[in-house]
Amino acid sequence: MAFDHRPRRVRRQFAGGWNHGQHPLPASPYRGLYAFQEEDAPYFFGRERAIETLYSQLTSQPLVGLLGASGSGKSSVVLAGLLPRLRQMGQWAIMSLRPGARPLASLATALTHQLAPADTTAEELLRQSKKLAEALLAGDLLLRDILERLPSPLLLILDQFEELFTLVHDPAERQQFLAHLLGAASVAEKRHILLTLRADFLGPALEYRPLAEALQSGLVILGPMSREELQRAIEKPAHKQRVSFEDGLVERILDDVGREPGNLPLLEFALTTLWERQAAGQLTHATYEAIGRVEGALTSYADGVLAGLNAAEQARARAIFTQMVRPGEGTEDTRRVASRTEIGTEHWPLVQKLADHRLIVTNRDPEGQETAEVVHEALIRTWGQLRGWMQADRTFRAWQERLRAALRQWQESGRDDGALLRGVPLAEAEGWLAERSAALNTAEAQFIHASLAARDAEQAQRQREQRTRERLRLALTLVAVVGLFVTGGLAVWALGQRNEALTARAIAQEAQATAVAERDLLEISFSQQLAIQSGLALESDLSLALLLAVEAYQTAPTTEAQGSLLDALLAKPALVRYLYGHTDRVQAVAMSGDGRWLASAGSDTTILLRHPSDPSAPPVLLEGHTSIINALAFSPDGRWLVSAGNDRQVVVWDLVQEPPSPQTLAGGHTNLVLALAYDPQGDYLASADGNGQVILWETGTWRNAAVLPAQEGSLFALAFSPDGQQLAMAGERGQVVVWDVASQQAIHPTGWAGATQALATLAFSPDGQWLVGGGRDNSLLVWQTTTGQLETTLTGHANWVTSLAFAPEGTLLASADREGSIRWWRTADWAALEPLTTSHPAWVSSLAFGGDGAQLASASHDGSVVLWQTPPVRGNLVPPLIAHAQRAHTDWALDAAYSPDGQWLATAGRDGLVLVWATGNWAEPVAQVAHGAAVRAVAFSPDSRLLAYGSEDGTVNLWEVASQRPLGQPLLGHTDFVQSLAFSPDGQWLASVGDDQSARVWEVATGELRHTLLAHSGTVWDVAFSPDGALLVTGGRDGLVIVWQTADFSRRGEPLRHSVGVRGVSFSSDGARVATASDDQLVRVWDVATGELEGTLAGHTAEVESVNFSPDGRWLVSAGDDQGVLVWDWARGRPLSQLGWPLRGHTDWVFEAVFSPASDEIASVGRDGQVVVWEFSAEGWVGQACGRANRGLNAAEWQRFFGGEFVGGRC
Repeated sequence: MAFDHRPRRVRRQFAGGWNHGQHPLPASPYRGLYAFQEEDAPYFFGRERAIETLYSQLTSQPLVGLLGASGSGKSSVVLAGLLPRLRQMGQWAIMSLRPGARPLASLATALTHQLAPADTTAEELLRQSKKLAEALLAGDLLLRDILERLPSPLLLILDQFEELFTLVHDPAERQQFLAHLLGAASVAEKRHILLTLRADFLGPALEYRPLAEALQSGLVILGPMSREELQRAIEKPAHKQRVSFEDGLVERILDDVGREPGNLPLLEFALTTLWERQAAGQLTHATYEAIGRVEGALTSYADGVLAGLNAAEQARARAIFTQMVRPGEGTEDTRRVASRTEIGTEHWPLVQKLADHRLIVTNRDPEGQETAEVVHEALIRTWGQLRGWMQADRTFRAWQERLRAALRQWQESGRDDGALLRGVPLAEAEGWLAERSAALNTAEAQFIHASLAARDAEQAQRQREQRTRERLRLALTLVAVVGLFVTGGLAVWALGQRNEALTARAIAQEAQATAVAERDLLEISFSQQLAIQSGLALESDLSLALLLAVEAYQTAPTTEAQGSLLDALLAKPALVRYLYGHTDRVQAVAMSGDGRWLASAGSDTTILLRHPSDPSAPPVLLEGHTSIINALAFSPDGRWLVSAGNDRQVVVWDLVQEPPSPQTLAGGHTNLVLALAYDPQGDYLASADGNGQVILWETGTWRNAAVLPAQEGSLFALAFSPDGQQLAMAGERGQVVVWDVASQQAIHPTGWAGATQALATLAFSPDGQWLVGGGRDNSLLVWQTTTGQLETTLTGHANWVTSLAFAPEGTLLASADREGSIRWWRTADWAALEPLTTSHPAWVSSLAFGGDGAQLASASHDGSVVLWQTPPVRGNLVPPLIAHAQRAHTDWALDAAYSPDGQWLATAGRDGLVLVWATGNWAEPVAQVAHGAAVRAVAFSPDSRLLAYGSEDGTVNLWEVASQRPLGQPLLGHTDFVQSLAFSPDGQWLASVGDDQSARVWEVATGELRHTLLAHSGTVWDVAFSPDGALLVTGGRDGLVIVWQTADFSRRGEPLRHSVGVRGVSFSSDGARVATASDDQLVRVWDVATGELEGTLAGHTAEVESVNFSPDGRWLVSAGDDQGVLVWDWARGRPLSQLGWPLRGHTDWVFEAVFSPASDEIASVGRDGQVVVWEFSAEGWVGQACGRANRGLNAAEWQRFFGGEFVGGRC
């Protein structure tokens, strides 16, 4: 049973396209507002990565939730993506349903269709379904038992799982349905359950704790599609049908779609409409404009359908549509399935008419009743007419939903008088009955009338009883009653009172403890919910993601909260800080050459002036323009700031004065001013406008010194050469013109070719050798300034290049585009470095380097300015969690170890050095041991007094930390490289392993070799003692992990076997588990007592070199040849990062990563010679997150995620 709720005639229309012309169209590969179905898989593109993630999760655990925003395509991913992927792997039994208002009935219907013979009649199916629903409701049958009878593997899909919280009003039925579901998920083998859930209903879902716990390791977040994924979704289906897009149309559509996941249905509807109106096998710009583009196509279509109805039908259409929308309570409005009874039989012909126009979908519920619903929630969000109707009817519809819940209870109670309306609800119903009786169906009106009749009868009865009481009171004589109190009686009464007080106190204490426990559970659940919401916001609004992660951790320090902090900080490693203050798009940003000032300006007509050294300080507000400000430029000495904009004014601000005073330059432009440039000597300012005119201003007097010959079209870009002798300009026509400033003659007039479309930005390299331009064709053009010839074209941007900036030293070029991304280019060879993809959720309008080139500022149409860390020309960025990073070893750094007292970190290298660092001061090592050969291993004694190191010369050496001198002679015994060392917890033994296939145990006090352990058939790579010292474990190239008993150093049990070499071993803090790292890219956790494998941790993409438990027992850290360090929540078998992101600070293999004794730091070393120390303190991460976000939650965000009175966030 597939969850396709389209009527068959609509599906046939899709198969052939809605062709209103005379010539048949190819079958449409687009699906309008309907979900892609399994048979549509050949036309479903763009979600390949999400499908693989979902497949991996689903096949490894019984219950998975697919979480995404409304309109993100959850159903399509399941139907057209996951199901075909499953069928490739074998014969899967698939059942699917939507919970609806009666989830157990929906479940029973799905099960009945799966269980019943194919020739069962519809009437018999309905009868069996009702009988099964009753058994499930009564608990006579359990879902898990039914699933066991079905063929496996089996997948049960619950689409639109939020209906369980929006349509099911009986908490008991909801909980019973969830109990069936979770019971089946907990025991059924090869039976899998998949939920699709709207992100804004995650909160209600997590309030049911068993469901929250079940979803902890099985939640897949369906985020926004990247531009590349969207492009595939747009182009590929048409190409399969041999239909093309007019040049530039796909890019235009992508620009219109933006990054909002809710725009996907609008995109698909626009593509469907475009398809219907294609001309000669091509989709055109003209048609796209005519249908209203992405944003307007659906609205235009719906308005057209409504306009085609007569006046009476339009009035009925309002009643129909508002019945199919459930008013949101703290969430967006959602669609609801409305029955024919609720809509009204008299309206049903119009319902069918609207269904023919694809605005409504009709179906039948599990009980066989006809139903209707809005085709997609995108119609609710974007159709202005429906939004207006809902706004006008919101109070009534919210009340009507409450009335229907009460009506169902009355009907289910057998119309018991006790379930009738009373008091305020009845008074409210009486008012609506008088005002909106036409909008109530027969059952609702009968319910209200029955309640009114019961109220009238009760009032009449009370009046009769009152009259009886009055007659009785008149017939009685007042009698004075004297009460005599007996002393003994009082004593007994007092004792009883004391016992009652003690009992009450005990009950109160128990109640308080229960309340505290319940509060803690609620806080944990809410923390987990906020953490997931933070993950959902990572792509579209990183500052919000940072703030939600902080709120999650401060609410309760859950693993999910810590993971969300980690993800938010790692999402954009180069991010330094967001800068806010503008109320609209930011068009320009500039930084003074002396580093004192950062200025930004934009559509709100204001300039904000900040000190980059203290960006959190309140900015200075400069006001003087009356329209959008397009350009800013600082004088070379930083005294003057010049601004220009759509008000045709060029304004000069004197920054020496407080506040800075403006001067508007006279004799200027007659069109909007689009670009500014200061010559490096400070003698001239150039400005360009929409008429193609350039004015040179003499800065000493600010007079108009020259007007250069006008160019064709608007000029968007100006740039002076470093010596100030040349001025380059470009714009709408894509032509570059370079003028000699002194002679005002064009230089290389036949050069500067290569641009085929408009150019938006220009920049000279600091050495004057290159001129670079970028624009509408998404590329960067690099010209030689001596010849004007094109040197190279740089590609990589997915949209218009909007801004360019060279770093002051000239080794780095930054470029930005309308997609919101920033890319880095190394000028020595024009190679692309790691980009800042999706640096902003809207296009980046301007870039500027600081005076020392250490930071880059970007301005965006999202209203923000962001400061970014500038990457080194070679190597990676320094990520936000790194407390220290230094290439301390001149060759490979091979091992690292913390002293147990936490004061020291020792690192070993192939350069023959052992470096000892004081953990409070990472500036330089406090001690250095120079050995004659490469050092591969280091270890501290339990009392932190001794440091042992092992070398490639086969020696083991002891070194006294306090005196910084060797202790005794080298320990000789190994005949090849020493790979690893470990002290026993009591300090008696030192174990060493190496390439001679042996493990050797030395007595520390005497330096004597006491035991040689020979059981491996290859290099022994690692060794570890258990925390109680009773066991020793070794791992090696032969894939064996051998456990030794230290009482006599004999082998204990069978080895833990791997199919590849084992490079790392580690005991948990309680000694109950041992973790192993191996060449198959996996980390494994084993039960020491039984030797059974407890879990496999997959996340590395190359050999894993090391693994270590944290001293507090919560985490594992592993390092590998993929240059990554991964922190694991090992108990749950997944990375701490919810997105599986490693810590990246190395540029080559990472050989070792270890926790500090306090578990608040991680030190790693690698083939790049670096020693990297990572901050692993969630409290520290909170500070970093607040610093980067540089704001608190606003009132709208507070209302969205918290509700209630706005009290501000934790940042």
